Amino acid sequence: MDEKQFTALMRRFDILTKLLVYSIIKDNPVIIQVDILTKIGLKTSEIADILGKTENQIYVTQNKLRKANKKGALIGKNSSENEVNTNAE
Repeated sequence: MDEKQFTALMRRFDILTKLLVYSIIKDNPVIIQVDILTKIGLKTSEIADILGKTENQIYVTQNKLRKANKKGALIGKNSSENEVNTNAE
């Protein structure tokens, strides 16, 4: 396999991976999507690429998640506003 074939194969693999990830996370709010993708070990740039967001948006969302986890807050899966639910009681 030469370099050109390898590059084409990797591009197809990347597309397949993105489609698979999207099918798993598509029905969740953005904050849940970021949480899932972070937990499976994707880099911030990879998450941004998959979700069509900027890296800065992903950093901000990850920061909200870290703060919520420190407080023991729950993430509102059923909320439509993609915010961290700090009313965990």
